[in-house]
Amino acid sequence: MDVIDLSVVAREKKGSRFSRRLRAAGKIPAVLYGSNEEPVALAVESSALAALLKVGSRMVSLRLGKAKQPALIRELQHDVYGDDILHVDFSRVSLKEKLDIDVTVLLTGTAKGVMQGGVLEQRRDSIEVRCLPTAIPKHIEVDVSGLDIGDAVHVGDVPLPEGVELADPSEDSREMVVASVTVVVEEEVEEVVEEAAGQPEVIGKGKEEEGEDKDKDKDKDKD
Repeated sequence: MDVIDLSVVAREKKGSRFSRRLRAAGKIPAVLYGSNEEPVALAVESSALAALLKVGSRMVSLRLGKAKQPALIRELQHDVYGDDILHVDFSRVSLKEKLDIDVTVLLTGTAKGVMQGGVLEQRRDSIEVRCLPTAIPKHIEVDVSGLDIGDAVHVGDVPLPEGVELADPSEDSREMVVASVTVVVEEEVEEVVEEAAGQPEVIGKGKEEEGEDKDKDKDKDKD
């Protein structure tokens, strides 16, 4: 991943009112954290940040005056509609030290099982990897074309680029399912047809019949 220069300026004023003024002026409030140093409040041009995100880069070299600081875009806060970026969190990094980071998983191809009536289900949309900041992949592609019904791709099966490894290489982590092809089972709804629908159940019918038999016996005695 290329490290792209991104110019920022320090901001002394904080608070929601000043942040709204910044955004109205085409800037986005930001904060730089990490490396056991004090957080620094910054502002970045929204157009420059948008161009950076468009190429899928998460590594930047923040230019603050004459100083440069390698940093990672850790978090983007959007508005309720998900359209506008309201805030950016940058994290200081060393280009010589590996870090753990989640990378998006993109499924490619059409699974054989899908063509046979199965359904492809993506269980994980990202996996955590460990690598140098300059080796962070934009995404990781997983070819699912060979999956039949009942097959699955596990974390340990995912092909990783050179210089990239799983952050957690344990067996439990490697066995987690990334994608699988399953069969859709349609539940059969049994219709229960009630006999003599609408007719109320006669309660105590046996007693009535017993009473009728006694009446008949009495009539016989009279005779």
